[in-house]
Amino acid sequence: MKEKIYYLLDKLMNIIVISLILIVGSLPIITMLPTFAALLGTIYFFDKENDWASYPAAFVYYFKKFFKQSFLCQLLLMTVLLIGKINLSLLDTLPSGLKLAVYAITLFFSGLIILLVFSSIFSLLIYPNELFLERIKISLVITIIKLPYSFLFFFVFFL
Repeated sequence: MKEKIYYLLDKLMNIIVISLILIVGSLPIITMLPTFAALLGTIYFFDKENDWASYPAAFVYYFKKFFKQSFLCQLLLMTVLLIGKINLSLLDTLPSGLKLAVYAITLFFSGLIILLVFSSIFSLLIYPNELFLERIKISLVITIIKLPYSFLFFFVFFL
């Protein structure tokens, strides 16, 4: 009985520690996606590979492993969001007939790129050895093929 309690307390403590690491790692906006990718890698691979003593050790390993590619995704995401913000801030200078069209197009392509970036982060787990551009191509194909499901997931997740 004590072993089960200790096991549950150990899992609970690992979850608390990894959640705190996620919060602290996401504070600088530039490391938000690398931290998220490391968390996904930790959760996905921890039980499959028994090389680590704890979740924080696995988190540090996957943060180093996924940092470069997820950092590139973060830069892509920040660039697209900046362009979208500029487009939306220029809406006041457009005639009223074009405002709705520019607004809809900006939101559509910003949402598409956000879906592409997040599916690319998830594909780190599936194709960890693929190059960044190859994973982006795979993610783009998956996002386009399953576009209605992707946008449904996007709206449910962010609303």
